[in-house]
Amino acid sequence: MVDLIATGTDLHGTCRGRLLDVRKAMQRVERFMLAQDVAPETWDDLNLVMSEAMTNIARHAYPDQEGSIGFHLHLDQTAVRCCLVDSGIAFDPSSTGRAAPEPSAFPEGGYGWFLVRSLTDTLSYNRKDGVNTLRFSILHGVTRP
Repeated sequence: MVDLIATGTDLHGTCRGRLLDVRKAMQRVERFMLAQDVAPETWDDLNLVMSEAMTNIARHAYPDQEGSIGFHLHLDQTAVRCCLVDSGIAFDPSSTGRAAPEPSAFPEGGYGWFLVRSLTDTLSYNRKDGVNTLRFSILHGVTRP
């Protein structure tokens, strides 16, 4: 289940907190971004960051229960701004992914939050009244090392 409402340069959506629904949501986000004529490198960065964050929500915030993920994208002259909301288990990424992981220490995974931090220009997390909110922005057309 994926519900979307597009109005101009904004996209509001909700999907179930399951991996298949996250994948479907990201396919619909891609169509919206292409219709907005967003630069491919901006879309690539947004796709990686949103997919990583939403996949983490599906896997870790709702391990034993059904839940949903809400998202809002706003495009302005300088950036794509995103807000992800869920009511699952809290996870504060403030101390995660600050340095590149040692490849030999993580045989599988472990790079997600480092990539998220590397690709975003702003990143914040808040939990209030049982609701997790992750906000980030990605500048248009920025080529990253």
